[in-house]
Amino acid sequence: MSITALIPGRRDQAKHRGKSGLELKRELAEAARKIAALTAGMEQITAERNDLAKRLDAAQIDLAEAREERDEWRNEALAMWDRFGARIAAEANANRVDVPPMYRDTSDPADQATTPIDVKPLWEAFKVATVTVVDNPDAVDPARSTTT
Repeated sequence: MSITALIPGRRDQAKHRGKSGLELKRELAEAARKIAALTAGMEQITAERNDLAKRLDAAQIDLAEAREERDEWRNEALAMWDRFGARIAAEANANRVDVPPMYRDTSDPADQATTPIDVKPLWEAFKVATVTVVDNPDAVDPARSTTT
């Protein structure tokens, strides 16, 4: 340690020096390695991007062809419907199968015929006489009482 280092307020002049030539050469070599690695990575990414661009172009061409084919089929189907639609409908009406209800095949459980629902008022369904208001509990006939 030098005597100037012990004096407060005085700085060592070595702190203000730049890096040595050897340190600068090491930093330069490290920077060159990083640049080479980044360049190789950039080349790989560029190659992948170009490959994806080619595949995307091919997919767009396939999509365009599929859309054209779809439009052709749709137009052809619409033309056929315009040409034969009335004939198909007339044929379907002429050859329809009408089965009277009395001859309907009900062998399929899902196609079973249903009977009309017997709808009655509750007092008829449960065979209850007309309901009267009872003011006097002693006037109730115990034989007709539902309470025990």
